[in-house]
Amino acid sequence: MAGCGSGEPESGAPKDAKGDGSASGKPAKPVKTPELTAYQAPVKFTSEPVGDSFGRTGPLLTSTLAGRFLFTMDIEGVQVRDVATGKPTGPQLTPRNSVNRVFPDDYFRHTDREDDLAPYVLERADGDPLVLVPYHVSKKGQGTTASRHFVELLVIDSGTGKLRTSLELPLSEGFRSGATAARVVGAQDGTVAVSARVHAQRSSANEIRTTFGVDLGDPDRPRSVWEEPGFEAYAVAGGNAVGATPDAGLRYNVLTAVGMKDGETVWQDASHERTANLNPEFQPSG
Repeated sequence: MAGCGSGEPESGAPKDAKGDGSASGKPAKPVKTPELTAYQAPVKFTSEPVGDSFGRTGPLLTSTLAGRFLFTMDIEGVQVRDVATGKPTGPQLTPRNSVNRVFPDDYFRHTDREDDLAPYVLERADGDPLVLVPYHVSKKGQGTTASRHFVELLVIDSGTGKLRTSLELPLSEGFRSGATAARVVGAQDGTVAVSARVHAQRSSANEIRTTFGVDLGDPDRPRSVWEEPGFEAYAVAGGNAVGATPDAGLRYNVLTAVGMKDGETVWQDASHERTANLNPEFQPSG
């Protein structure tokens, strides 16, 4: 049987008259990168956990889709991927300061929905949307200067997937040693509400929390226009940030609204003192 062979290895591929291994005799066409059309509105979702769990050191991965890029946040930074290829567009986008890995794993089970902590998409009339991601960060002290804590807000261009700038929002001393989470709650006329809260096993009126109003009219020069210590915003509606603040006796949380322009208290409803303690959902009175 060896004498019946040609002495050439069999490839198993059909050969044409030209012997190039192509059944049709035509060379294979190169694969093109698929073209994507712009989305009319961003799609936000929470990814399923993948790989090793962060345990008690960080949150589950959360992602937001804007344009042709997927922005995935973890405890260290934001990875941007092109949804056409699935490949990262570059290195992870990280804060300038050290990130404090103080998220406990039960934070998400008891106090917040994971998608509330996903990167936030701010629509703009005169440009591509901005993707906003806040981190609890710190600057190490030197000599007699104590360490300082901040919320560092990353401002990312959704059209390019590049980091435009970041803004430091100083936090009080109460945030030095607590398990802190920060999130962008909502926006009104280019101003966003950014809240930060020290996690506690049981929600109480004397939790350490605050909310900032950040003007993003100029995306390259964001600025803090107000801060309301003790107030935690849950939503933005009707030109106000609505959330909870403690009453005078620090016994219950009270449903409160502050103006997005100046952070001044617009109204409070003490009849919600018990139901407003549920975060982030609150129930209107009957």
